[in-house]
Amino acid sequence: MTSLTVVPAPLSALAPVSSRHFIFVYELKTQEEARSYCRQHYTDLATVENMEDVLTLNEMVDRSRLQLLKPPDGFLNGTWIGLYDDVNTWSWSLSDPTYYSEGQENYRNWAPGRPNNIRANQFCVWMYQSGQWEDYECTYRLQAICVNLTGSSETFVLTTASFTWEEAQQYCRQHHTDLASVKNATQNSQIAALIPTNSAWIGLNRQRWRWLDGNNSTFSFWKTLQPDNYETLEHCVVADFESGGRWADSNCDKMRPFICYGWAVKKYKIKLQLNTTIANLNDPVVMEQLLQQIALRVGRANATDLLKLSWVKDANGNVFNKTTTP
Repeated sequence: MTSLTVVPAPLSALAPVSSRHFIFVYELKTQEEARSYCRQHYTDLATVENMEDVLTLNEMVDRSRLQLLKPPDGFLNGTWIGLYDDVNTWSWSLSDPTYYSEGQENYRNWAPGRPNNIRANQFCVWMYQSGQWEDYECTYRLQAICVNLTGSSETFVLTTASFTWEEAQQYCRQHHTDLASVKNATQNSQIAALIPTNSAWIGLNRQRWRWLDGNNSTFSFWKTLQPDNYETLEHCVVADFESGGRWADSNCDKMRPFICYGWAVKKYKIKLQLNTTIANLNDPVVMEQLLQQIALRVGRANATDLLKLSWVKDANGNVFNKTTTP
């Protein structure tokens, strides 16, 4: 068998370092357009994790350039950052997937015009005596509907005491199985019949404000009386540098400047020596497969998805130069 000793195989590696940096973009875009731009050119729209980030942004911003921008609506009240309110993340407190048949997790019986997230803080759901549902502030105190599960049997129970939604969830899990899920119209009528007056909590709730890049930071820096979800259309967030970088919710379709973030990188050149029987290592398909294998090994060793690898070609357009040995 012939062994091919390949030398050299130059590889370029861009490796991220720990320095995260912000980039102000003084162009007017919707939040979705800004997000796309940041992801194409950098990493994502900016995540603001702490007061140090706030101070950095206040030092970086060119307020004179902001003042020159003229949005179509005539108001430049902020700069997009990566925080948003995902209004479609409704889920049940009882999360066991085996409890639901196909489509049952998605049963809804909203009252007309609901959910509307008035004042941008309605993340929990109650049921009226009529059987219709409304989103509301989770801190409101109400009776709650719990469920007891025994095998395939389920029994709904109305609490005698009133709770916030989170207190109700804790109580139902401690004394029963969980807050009640509503899987179909029959169950909805069954639960509604238990509600003596007005309304009671059920197990539907949704996530609060989230960062586009998946960061789980809970830091917030809202302006007074914000967020307010004005006209129930404000699901994205701007930083207002006329107010020290404090945040306000805004309609995602508004045209605003924006802030991206990226990571500083270091470039390395590596020479590899491979012993192989593959006849043509300069075949683009072969080179891509090798690159994927190397990236997988290096990425696993360094626990990063941000490493970028590419081959370095010589003057003849080749990466590999081979010598044959017996």
